[in-house]
Amino acid sequence: MVDADGSPVEGTEPTPFETIAKKGKVAMLVSIIVTSYNYGRFLREAIDSALNQTYLETEVVVVDDGSDDESRSIIESYGESVVSVFKENGGHSSAINAGFAVCHGDIVCPLDSDDVFATNKVACVVDAWRSCPEATLVYHQLQTVDAETVPNGRPWPIATWQGDIRRKIVHTGGWWPRPTTSGLCFSRSYLERVLPMPTGLRIWPDTYLAPPAALLGPVLGLNVALGVYRVHGDNTISKYFPESREQSQRVATGQSQTDQYLMEHRLLTDCLEQLLDAPPRITLEWHPDMRRAQRAAGFPVSLWDIALVVAACPSIPPIMKPRYLLTQVLHAI
Repeated sequence: MVDADGSPVEGTEPTPFETIAKKGKVAMLVSIIVTSYNYGRFLREAIDSALNQTYLETEVVVVDDGSDDESRSIIESYGESVVSVFKENGGHSSAINAGFAVCHGDIVCPLDSDDVFATNKVACVVDAWRSCPEATLVYHQLQTVDAETVPNGRPWPIATWQGDIRRKIVHTGGWWPRPTTSGLCFSRSYLERVLPMPTGLRIWPDTYLAPPAALLGPVLGLNVALGVYRVHGDNTISKYFPESREQSQRVATGQSQTDQYLMEHRLLTDCLEQLLDAPPRITLEWHPDMRRAQRAAGFPVSLWDIALVVAACPSIPPIMKPRYLLTQVLHAI
């Protein structure tokens, strides 16, 4: 703790973020939590990218979520270079819960084991936090690649937000264009408030962790690709919500997606009610993906309705709206 002039209060130690605010620079510990389930073919590349960071004050925790491939032997080959956690299969969220329980970092960076970090990723994230010590979340672009790490399209998201974005997302169910889990980095103090994540539900860590972070503090978006997101067929959302031109399958997929967004909205609302005395009212009024899912499920949602939602959606950066509108309409036809 610090007093009014920024000096430590007698008998207390300054927190890492207080030290940053006073000195502008400190060697904070950053934890990278690699989570894996039967991705042995990609795992070594992910772990190596975590170990080869230019920022040296980094610990690497590798959580194997009950794999039955060669993952365990790969992890064990790193010896004491990593903190190893082997657990029964419980899902992605439970793996992050397990990794956080043993890590010590002031900043926590999840890494899916089929993705890869740039060597300067942690250094860039730490620099960003030095500019805004009160941030709950730093996020950055991810370059989409195929199974062989060949780039496929532009980095996502095309544009990012910085600062207080609460008003932009209260009517989008907490949604805004952001990367998947490997592009998100959280302060430890924030994660201590919201973890462990519930298990037994079909939730993705990014959809559970990012919305409350943006509603509880400022976020910092970096317009640089500091990692790659590998698309290889086993990790895309279509695995759970398959795209189809066949009408009955479209309806089933649309209903499943609608139910998923409603569940995520309920989880966010419950989380905020536990953390805040007067939580904001969160709605799905301007959630563009929700509207498209409802249309597929047979709700009375027209293409015009979808276009209006995208145009009015406050959480989509203006530079992204034309392309996002085109994508949404094409998927909804």
